[in-house]
Amino acid sequence: MEPVAAIRKIPLDRLTLSPANVRKTPAPPSADAELQASIAAHGLKQNLIVHAADAKGDFAVVVGGRRLKALQALQAEGLLPADYRVPCQVEALDTAAETSLVENAVRLAMHPADEFEAMAALVDAGEEIAAIATRFGTTEHHVRQRLKLARVAPDLLDAYRAEEMDLEVLMAFAVTDDRDAQLSVWNTVKASRHRPAHWVRRLLTENSISSTSGIGRFVGIEAYEAAGGSVRRDLFSRDREAFMDDVQLVRRLADEKLQAAAQEISGDWKWVEPMPQCDYSHTSKFGRVYPEAAEMSPEVEQEFQEITAREGELEDLDDWTDEQHAEMEALTERREALEAELDDRANYTAEDRQRAGCIVTIGYNGELELRQGLVKPEDAAPSREPGADPATETDKANTFSQVLIEDLAAHRLQITKAHLVADPEAAFDLALYSLCIDILETGYRAGPLDLRAVRSREVSSRGDLDDTPAARVLEVQQAGLQIGWIMLPAAEGFQALCNLTHEAKRALFAWCVAQTLRPQLGTERGANPVIELIGERLGIDFVAFWRPTADNYWGRITKPQALAIAGDVLGERWTRTHAGDKKGVLAKVLEAAFVDDGTTALGVDPDSRARAATWMPPGMAYDPALPGGTADEDADADDEVTS
Repeated sequence: MEPVAAIRKIPLDRLTLSPANVRKTPAPPSADAELQASIAAHGLKQNLIVHAADAKGDFAVVVGGRRLKALQALQAEGLLPADYRVPCQVEALDTAAETSLVENAVRLAMHPADEFEAMAALVDAGEEIAAIATRFGTTEHHVRQRLKLARVAPDLLDAYRAEEMDLEVLMAFAVTDDRDAQLSVWNTVKASRHRPAHWVRRLLTENSISSTSGIGRFVGIEAYEAAGGSVRRDLFSRDREAFMDDVQLVRRLADEKLQAAAQEISGDWKWVEPMPQCDYSHTSKFGRVYPEAAEMSPEVEQEFQEITAREGELEDLDDWTDEQHAEMEALTERREALEAELDDRANYTAEDRQRAGCIVTIGYNGELELRQGLVKPEDAAPSREPGADPATETDKANTFSQVLIEDLAAHRLQITKAHLVADPEAAFDLALYSLCIDILETGYRAGPLDLRAVRSREVSSRGDLDDTPAARVLEVQQAGLQIGWIMLPAAEGFQALCNLTHEAKRALFAWCVAQTLRPQLGTERGANPVIELIGERLGIDFVAFWRPTADNYWGRITKPQALAIAGDVLGERWTRTHAGDKKGVLAKVLEAAFVDDGTTALGVDPDSRARAATWMPPGMAYDPALPGGTADEDADADDEVTS
């Protein structure tokens, strides 16, 4: 092995970057700024490696190109003297490329956890955050984030170092400073193969209300803090999310604000009811009256016709130019402006106001929202059919077919199974509960599982369960099960099962328990509340697994039902525009509005689009406040506010 060449100090102005340097991809500007700040604060801690560039005494840098760039920048700023000399190790040109490759290939970056703890040690030693940020060429917010991560429970940092969790999950744990709570949640989720960061964050904040939730925005952090509420802030959320820990205070402030708004319009309707939450499951109980559209002038009517005709011409084109894209945007903007003008002039008749009411609620975006023109069954206009009961007609209009209910329950069951198989702790609790009520309970009580190992089957009348996202998750989970022992004789097979790892047994247990889960929608009469509780505990993002399409939902409900949902989610203007659509056409445009495929549905504003993108039929997602859930039957619905 050849001896390492001695270190020489070479003037900075005699150094250039060597073409033999293998690092061709430039570092991001932020990384260069950090390096420059570090050299300015601490000096150059590592020599450069160079080779002779010419006979004049110039040298080319083969290892340390970023350091050279940082030194040149510091000299240009006057922070280094003109005659600054750089420690360099001189090598022959024929070995330079190999040296550059070895130096870059074998380098091992510091583990991020070590960086967190190193910054925390500087703060503990008395360093100011601003000074640390300056020395390392980063922002104060970045330093605060690293300090927050350094303060999580040591067991979590160890798990991060051991790659048992990724950085995103570790950041989710930093939402609280309570290490006991952190460890409790870690013990809950670590056995699961699938533990997304949002699940961890949700478990740690389940007794708080997010500032980005509808009710959080409606109340406002400022008003909440002014009323004496305490706040925890998530340093890692993009929108600087905060969590309001005093849930009762948030609800009280929201109620007061809603009551004040309701009082202002109390004389405009037969009844006005403030309600923090109001979705389709509630408004579907009412009939609807709509404001009478303002009369359109001949000029406006002509302009609408011209806009519609030109939109049709553009939509028939296969490819749009930039100019045609801009023209379509301008047409849409003008149409919306004209519709807004007509909406402003539309009004409810005095007769309708005398029999209809208004719910004052919190909108999806946290703004005050009025659900106007709602007619209670007892106030409905007389039926066209002699002797018909208006209340009966309303119930009939809001009742879905039994086949649709069973199909929705089948999809819900499949999606829930796909999550339950990944959560052995939840499966264990569910099985233990079922065993206890079967063995220890005197009398009979229906349980959530068919624990005689009778596999429940999810069956859809449409045959559309084979290639769903949930089916793919279940397929992957089943492929990972260790079931070779099943083929052995009974005694040998049992022994082989006993010899499996704890993790393998847990996976088998969760899989088998999940296969016995019974189907139901949360809104069904007699829905088992234990199933609703376990479903909520699984934290299922139903939007990622099922969306209402023309085939699986919109084409299978009545047109009045579809328009009622559209009115609640997309607004009255959209509903009036499409009220004359044939049912098949309406089903297709509703699918376009409710299925978030990255495109923009015509005539749907961003807020309505966001509501539609997360909408679910009543009882599809898990909610303990539904009849099958845990809320007391006599509880005030206004108290059921989610964060």
